[in-house]
Amino acid sequence: MKLPFAVRIFFKILSYIAPSLAARVAYPLFFRPLKFPIPEREKEFRSTAESGKGELSSGRIHWFKKGGPGPKILFMHGWSGRGSQFTKMMDAFLEAGFEVYTLDAPGHGDEWLPRIDMLSFISGIHWMEKKFGPFDGAIGHSIGGMALWNAIREGAAIKWLVEIGSPSSLSGVLADFTALLNARPAVAEILKGKLSADYQVAEDFFDPVRITGLHPDVAGLLIHDAQDDEVPFNHALEMEAAWKNGRLVTTEGLGHRKLLRDPGVIQLCLNFFANRSGEARVN
Repeated sequence: MKLPFAVRIFFKILSYIAPSLAARVAYPLFFRPLKFPIPEREKEFRSTAESGKGELSSGRIHWFKKGGPGPKILFMHGWSGRGSQFTKMMDAFLEAGFEVYTLDAPGHGDEWLPRIDMLSFISGIHWMEKKFGPFDGAIGHSIGGMALWNAIREGAAIKWLVEIGSPSSLSGVLADFTALLNARPAVAEILKGKLSADYQVAEDFFDPVRITGLHPDVAGLLIHDAQDDEVPFNHALEMEAAWKNGRLVTTEGLGHRKLLRDPGVIQLCLNFFANRSGEARVN
């Protein structure tokens, strides 16, 4: 996604003149999701699935459930996304006999909030596990993959995990964010220190590259496109080096979001879970 030229010029100049001020201006933008209309291709799933609302301290989630009684798979969307982005993938899982669950995180989907952080995603995952779990596996896109790792860090019983186009570290997320703003790297370092102080954690506390070493029993797939311009491919290489029980699969030309609708990626995910569950019927 490209920001307006004027915004990029503003942050480029400000980050040279006063990087601390640039970081102060950028900080609230880091927590602000973008609002996108829900495409027609997702509306049937949203209207036909069993659904409801759940209240968190940070806002409200909208949950969806469909299929069964096969293995339970949780689908977690990314920043400025929504659960129904997985519609095509979930349809394939339903046909194969799985039970699928997804959610719109607070401030996403039909709702919008001016400030949300990844902790809201993590809390949403725990809410879903408490109501519907345990889940046999999970699939996370972008920040959704990072949130799933942090839910595992906090005790979520997920042993099979697929992350698609997901970040490897908070440092990487901040570097990508400041690059989007066209700000100098120094701004990312200032933001990282502020986040660490505000949340009172070490700078690498939320990093999947650190968490995976603490949970070697979690098996999974890393699916990442070589041309992903929102979460660059170096994130996948860092995760591949850290995740000893994970396997990297590289795609070409699908970018950051088309992976969720690509037949090859969908079949890859199906095969991964079917081979572990032994209960699904994969055509």
